[in-house]
Amino acid sequence: MPFLPVLLLLTACADPNPTESAPASCEGDDGEAVEIVVAPYVQSVGADRAWVLWETQGGNGSRVDFGEGLSRTACGALLPLLPGADPEELPTRVHEVELTGLPPDTLVEYRVRTGATEGETLRFRTAPADPEAATTLVVVADTQHDPARMDTWREVAQDGVLDHMAATRGGTLAESVDALLLPGDLVDNGWVDAEWRTEFFAPAAPLAAQIPIYPALGNHDGESPHYFRYFHLPENGDAERSYTFDRANLRVVGLDSNEPFADEEQLAWLGTVLDDACTTDTVDFVLVQQHHPYLSELWPHGESSWTAQVVARMDSFANACGKPVVNLYGHTHGYGRGASPDAPHLFVNVASGGGAIDRWGDDAQRDYPEFSVAQDTWGFVILDVTAGDAPSLHLQRVSRGNSDAPADNTLTDEVTIPRYGSPPATPAVLSATASCDAVELRASAYQDADGQPHAMTRWQASTTCADFSAPLVDRLRQGRNEWKGVDLQLGDDLTDEAFTDLPAGTELCVRVQYRDEGLAWSAWSEPALSPPAGCPG
Repeated sequence: MPFLPVLLLLTACADPNPTESAPASCEGDDGEAVEIVVAPYVQSVGADRAWVLWETQGGNGSRVDFGEGLSRTACGALLPLLPGADPEELPTRVHEVELTGLPPDTLVEYRVRTGATEGETLRFRTAPADPEAATTLVVVADTQHDPARMDTWREVAQDGVLDHMAATRGGTLAESVDALLLPGDLVDNGWVDAEWRTEFFAPAAPLAAQIPIYPALGNHDGESPHYFRYFHLPENGDAERSYTFDRANLRVVGLDSNEPFADEEQLAWLGTVLDDACTTDTVDFVLVQQHHPYLSELWPHGESSWTAQVVARMDSFANACGKPVVNLYGHTHGYGRGASPDAPHLFVNVASGGGAIDRWGDDAQRDYPEFSVAQDTWGFVILDVTAGDAPSLHLQRVSRGNSDAPADNTLTDEVTIPRYGSPPATPAVLSATASCDAVELRASAYQDADGQPHAMTRWQASTTCADFSAPLVDRLRQGRNEWKGVDLQLGDDLTDEAFTDLPAGTELCVRVQYRDEGLAWSAWSEPALSPPAGCPG
């Protein structure tokens, strides 16, 4: 197991949040000019407080001027040097300063200072105190570099997120986005400190200065001490490997899906977080992010049996508590969207933000019936969550394309999940016709009071109408199945099905149910008897 240093804070100021009468410098500041090697960025932004971090080559003072007219000053702390640092070289120092006493839902000016070096004036927005406020998150994974395209993460972050949000929402990023979620593989090798500075933070600087980043550990991050040094995450889980926070009516959970930390202890902790979300009236939706996927169409080799256990717990929570859930992940370098057939639960692969794409044909890929979309592209995801009497979660995929077909912030997928959606009308089996090798079925037309599109049909066949607990056939059909750039379900109204390769003479009882795009299932139809398949003689 790699050595993980204990990050003891070296206090640089007796009073961490003085008022306008603050000293001109913080304790330990030698007044020398230094080089800022990681630009200032914000972390763990709440309604009344936030953390500001930056890294310098040398220097001891950790000061932030903030508030209206930069009239307040906060002194902070230095994180200790990492083990193995060369004492002959000028060390880099990560500075942490907590700002408190901030007004909620307000743009806050801030400027960092170490010695004689002063950063530019920047702005972030505090979280709203109102649980009914709207929330917007940007989500992207696998920002690690591709040696053939070293500039991809910069393109996704700046030409993608910054430009797209400015064009579609207006104002600054801090005014339109609450946070950036990043489920793993921020860099190619987490143990190489230069990669964090030049390949992650430098491209991300215009984002990270305005909105907090909440990452989850990926395998390439390597449980590195650099990761734990650079991020100040909520301290309510296990040493920043797992954590949770609420934003208005949304609960966000971060997990570490790397071995050996992907264990029963972390699953038990997740269970307590979900149990609390169930009884917290202000929580309408739960997002869980971890790096490794449960299912992956583009790269099945990356699937995780531990994440399968995470997904099972999320299914149980969503069904028991009536609160939809979303599982966010990366590892596979591409985009994918699916849903659990057994709960209001989206699966979303939010990559790739920089890593080389898993292209069609690169692996033994699988067309899972649970999935609607798989795209071999770079890009990011936007999640808009509303509260009030009709809470909803709206997802958009914004694509940057791939090397064969570049795209400039093209919307390629979207879906809306309401918390309180009405289910579709209960369908009926209209006919069941047997032939020599098949049973052909037809059901009634789809109807939905909310106007939600028909997203899925589930057919089951049993040997008895009294028991469908172990169906002979259990088949899912998506309304959309985008596979290798083609919608294989285009033109299918999802009201008919054929069961083939059945044992000759098998008597069947069949039933059907419909699901809308908001993940609400209808009731099952009344079971209907089907004549047995098989030719006489």
